[in-house]
Amino acid sequence: MKQTIFILEDSSLVANLVKHSLEETFNCEVSIFFTERELMLNMLRKPALVILDYHLEDNKTGMEALINLRKFDPKLPVVFFSGQTLIHYTKLVSEHTHYVDKNNDDFLSDLIKTCSRELKKSSLKNALDKIKAKQEKSAKALIALVSIMTALSASLFL
Repeated sequence: MKQTIFILEDSSLVANLVKHSLEETFNCEVSIFFTERELMLNMLRKPALVILDYHLEDNKTGMEALINLRKFDPKLPVVFFSGQTLIHYTKLVSEHTHYVDKNNDDFLSDLIKTCSRELKKSSLKNALDKIKAKQEKSAKALIALVSIMTALSASLFL
């Protein structure tokens, strides 16, 4: 099953450019959303990564979307992708997630590298979580087995 990446971007030109690059690079499915509402309505599809623009239509920001995404899934990898260069915006965003500057001449390459890094980290975390769950299940089974053996051995000596 292919991984899914969501893009929240108000410019269809930019969104489609990014979509094409991500699909070619990661052989993944990419869905574009133009509003936070559309994005949140699709979160049950469980994307592997979300890319957010900072400035959206109707005076909305990607920070508002990030807050709602974190409520839905605190571990979801999120990358901000914006032309916003004001220091307070970039500092605010970079405190909460990764930031790629659209104004950089090599922004697409930077975005691909950042997404690649985040997808790898996410895959490793998921693998570790699965191993941990198996270990916990094995430990519980071992404890149950020891309890049964203790009860059986106690009944033999009565």
